Amino acid sequence: MDRKLRAMTDQSKPAKSDHRSKSILTFLVVAVAIILGLAVYSQRLVIFYQKTHKEELTNRMILAVQLAVTLTSAEELAKYQNAADIDRPDYKALKKRLVDLADGANIQYAYYFRVKDNKIHYVVDNDFDPNSRVGLDTPPVDLQVERGHEMALAGQIGVEGLVNFGVGWPDMMSVYAPIFDRDKNVVAIAGVDAMDPNVAKNDLKITLALIVQILAAAFILVYGYLSQKWHAEEVIRVRQADRSKSFFLARMSHEIRTPMNAIVGLSELLTRQAQNMSTQTLNYIRNIKQAGANLLSIINDILDFSKIESGNFEILPDKYSLSVLVDDILNIIKVRLLEKPVRLTIFLDSALPDRLYGDAARARQVLLNLLSNSVKYTREGFISLDISAQERLDDSLTLVVKVTDTGIGIKPEDMSRLFGDFERLDLAENKNIEGTGLGLAIARNLCQLMGGDIKVSSVYGQGSVFTVYLPQKIDHPAPVAQVVDADKKAVLVFERRSILATSLGESLENLGVKQCLVNSYPLFYEALDKFELTHMIMPVSVYIGLQNSLKERNVTAPVGLTTEDIHPFGLENARYLFTPVYSRPLAAFLNNVPDQPEKLERGQAGANFTASTARVLIVDDLPTNLMVAEGLFFPYGMRLDFSRSGEEAIRMAEKNDYDLIFMDHMMPGMDGVEATREIRALGEKQRRIPIVAMTANAVAGMREMFLSMGLDDFLTKPIETNMLNAILLRWIPLEKQEKIHPERTKGPLAQAGQALPKIEGLDITLGLSRANGQIEAYLTTLEYFRKNALTALSNINASLEAKEYKDFVVHIHALKSAAGVTGASNLAARAAALEAASIAGAEGFIASNIASFRQDLIQIIDGLTRYFEQNQRERAAKDQLADEEVKRALKELRETYPSLNNDAIEATLRDLIAKNIGLNLKSDLEDLTRTFLEAGPEGLADSLERMLSLETVH
Repeated sequence: MDRKLRAMTDQSKPAKSDHRSKSILTFLVVAVAIILGLAVYSQRLVIFYQKTHKEELTNRMILAVQLAVTLTSAEELAKYQNAADIDRPDYKALKKRLVDLADGANIQYAYYFRVKDNKIHYVVDNDFDPNSRVGLDTPPVDLQVERGHEMALAGQIGVEGLVNFGVGWPDMMSVYAPIFDRDKNVVAIAGVDAMDPNVAKNDLKITLALIVQILAAAFILVYGYLSQKWHAEEVIRVRQADRSKSFFLARMSHEIRTPMNAIVGLSELLTRQAQNMSTQTLNYIRNIKQAGANLLSIINDILDFSKIESGNFEILPDKYSLSVLVDDILNIIKVRLLEKPVRLTIFLDSALPDRLYGDAARARQVLLNLLSNSVKYTREGFISLDISAQERLDDSLTLVVKVTDTGIGIKPEDMSRLFGDFERLDLAENKNIEGTGLGLAIARNLCQLMGGDIKVSSVYGQGSVFTVYLPQKIDHPAPVAQVVDADKKAVLVFERRSILATSLGESLENLGVKQCLVNSYPLFYEALDKFELTHMIMPVSVYIGLQNSLKERNVTAPVGLTTEDIHPFGLENARYLFTPVYSRPLAAFLNNVPDQPEKLERGQAGANFTASTARVLIVDDLPTNLMVAEGLFFPYGMRLDFSRSGEEAIRMAEKNDYDLIFMDHMMPGMDGVEATREIRALGEKQRRIPIVAMTANAVAGMREMFLSMGLDDFLTKPIETNMLNAILLRWIPLEKQEKIHPERTKGPLAQAGQALPKIEGLDITLGLSRANGQIEAYLTTLEYFRKNALTALSNINASLEAKEYKDFVVHIHALKSAAGVTGASNLAARAAALEAASIAGAEGFIASNIASFRQDLIQIIDGLTRYFEQNQRERAAKDQLADEEVKRALKELRETYPSLNNDAIEATLRDLIAKNIGLNLKSDLEDLTRTFLEAGPEGLADSLERMLSLETVH
């Protein structure tokens, strides 16, 4: 029966196909017949028209040639004897008269012949084709060629019809008229040409042409039908390929991002717990974290490219601050320029509205890509960022962002490939520069998705200019920066570096403030006498050298000190302007207000609140991911529960009241989507719990898929702290969000109640804030400072004894920065003064201040040494007591674990790990916890017995 059914089905296919072919053939026959009938009818109409209007055309041409005779004279035509005459103004004027005649009489050509030696010669016509040189250099024409010429020479109007001039020239009708001289002799001929409408004699030719047209129309119909069919098949094939590619990318995203979550996450946690690591080990971990971040950036580029290519890329506009966006970009780019002799400048039009509406994340991505390229390809010189606007309306504008550099530039032959996919240009020159070749392609696509574009100009070997056009809505018209009473303020700028001086001058001019730029001490003193200043701007080193002179002259104007140092030091009557300086911080300085831009964006990196009464469930089948999550969530101080399966998560959601659940997507057995459905089905309470999908799949459409399946939000792995912070801000109830407390800045393994050092000259609060509140990181910084300060001091002494002031500047600068980081701000300021004095050649200042500087430095070093030695002794004693307590707890667990459930056992082990115990015991406990999570109570029993019976508890 099945075979019969299949045979019948197979037989029906050709019949269906034949029916479709017959339908197509019928359609084509009918179409051709209709076209043929219309063509024949049209041909008859043309013949009738030709016969009717032939006489009218002849009369019109006779009138035209008679008019041509009146436009010139035999004497005028006789003037044109040489080929060079065609460029004369009067010749061109005559040609223009013929053009007007031909246009007015609706004929193709109007011209004059001159009669010479019984032959006729072209003089001029109405052809303005620049490639046509018909004129005096045309060979003479034989009188016997056309009968119409003879009639004109005899003084009559001559009509000549159907003269074929070859391929591309249709049959023409010509009419000639004589031009007489004063003696009534025919010395020239006027002529006009037009197409002969009487083509009935060529009826066969017309018919053949129509048949060709009909066949062409039939071909077009057939080809159109087949093309449509082929296109439909191609669309199906492409869609299948897209689905296959999407599945592959989703799978690869998950497979790559899952281990990346462990690499990046654990590296982040280790850097937070740096107290027990050597500096070298900490550097290794930071390098691992940076390499992981670089790899993740490449993965994101490929996924972004895939989203754009498939048309699934989503632009998410929101309110944002333009100046905050600029600050974020500058902070990233400045770090990448630290080891290059390249100046970074910025011009931000102060009149631009600061609060805009658009996709700030994608705008940041575009600008960072262009600036990063400039950093990579610029070895020396400058990079400038210029932000202005065009097409500004009441509620919108187009941002115009120019990134200019003095890099290697782009070859002209490479310009067309610049925005291509996976394109790396000039590989021989750039073989050591890393990149996927996708950045510019993605940047341009993002711009176009936001309604803008990117243009580029470049001179190879000199540099490039990339210009971004980005339409944005205006959220609020308040400008980026505005100086109060700008017309009453005047700034004296001392800056030797011409690029920075020009940048400062442009920004001050943009703010409407008068300025005077000087680049030397004599010019500065001259300006002090002549320029009525209200403010001054100069580098820190210059100001230190000028302090005494300014006091003597009683100059008390506020001073803005330009500096690249991220840890400034205190100087009297001074305000710090971190380079590159632009309109907003300049305006804040001139208005004498803090430079605090409005933070409209949510989700800044790091925990900025705690939620001690909130309870969160984290579901993931991999123990490593749970360990990473625990560390990342710790600063928020909330109660965390962990589950390794969807089934267990359902039981825990039924039993406990959770404020938020983070659900892994791909888990063995029941996946995250199925578990979410089951949790929602438990009751009204569970339906209200926000559930966030955690997944390593970051391809296009994943967010929409999860939201459509009942989840409330989406978090990709590896988990980024700023994204985690944004999600917690969004979903943790506002009443449970608490202002952050200092004790919450400690990491999971921080020593409870640990006292920080109290040393004169060391501001612990300032130093801790510069370590982002991380006590372990701050203590590591202090230990590093203690170990290296004596070496630095020895180098300083040696360079002074040898009077090697260049070396002295290097050593004192390093010590200045290190002291600023630790919170020893007074010591850092004195180091800065010594550095500036050395640059200025003030040896007397160094000699009179170096001894007290050494004394204060040694006092801080001695205090840190005593602190770390005492802390080590106390910690060893505490560790010993805690270790004994943990041993007793493990023995109790060995006796009681059969009566405990898995959650209680895991909680007990994690509580023991959190105690202040020795590192060896902590390592043993972590191994024991992993064994339990992987093997269950049976594995726990074996490990406990082995640890206790063999006395492996350290």
